[in-house]
Amino acid sequence: MDPEGEALLLEARESVEAARSYRRELQQRLRGLQQARKQVGHWGLGGEGGKSSEHDLSETDAGSCLPQTEQV
Repeated sequence: MDPEGEALLLEARESVEAARSYRRELQQRLRGLQQARKQVGHWGLGGEGGKSSEHDLSETDAGSCLPQTEQV
């Protein structure tokens, strides 16, 4: 194989490995989020069985929780 072809093949292999690594990272994050969601449901936060309720914070409600100097 010519040098240009070998360089392209190497770049493709590196891209595949980077994509696999990123996929593993995302899967790990997803498992953590799923575990956290189960714990929230177990504790009964957000309504029955972890389902959202009318007491959930909206984006505007979340800002009102910040100290006055940090509100946007």
